[in-house]
Amino acid sequence: MPHEHHMTGAAGLTRPRVQISAWADRADQAESAAEAVRVALQGFTGTVSTVKIRQCHLDSQRDAYDPPADSGDVGRHAVHNDYMIWHTESKPSF
Repeated sequence: MPHEHHMTGAAGLTRPRVQISAWADRADQAESAAEAVRVALQGFTGTVSTVKIRQCHLDSQRDAYDPPADSGDVGRHAVHNDYMIWHTESKPSF
């Protein structure tokens, strides 16, 4: 998780990458679920528990397909979305 800095030390901000994957039997179902998550998270700001979220944005998106294990199974479709979530963190004191 990158911790941001400026010339005098820690900035008190960090930006972890969080991956949320939507899996479904059909590609359109996986895409629909991933879009619902994107609508909820894209541009989110606010406080969650005690963490102040400054910005949340979709950084990358990938489609995937997991083929069936045998002829009787159905393959699974996925959409993997990576979000960058900027939030405040405590600054170290020296």
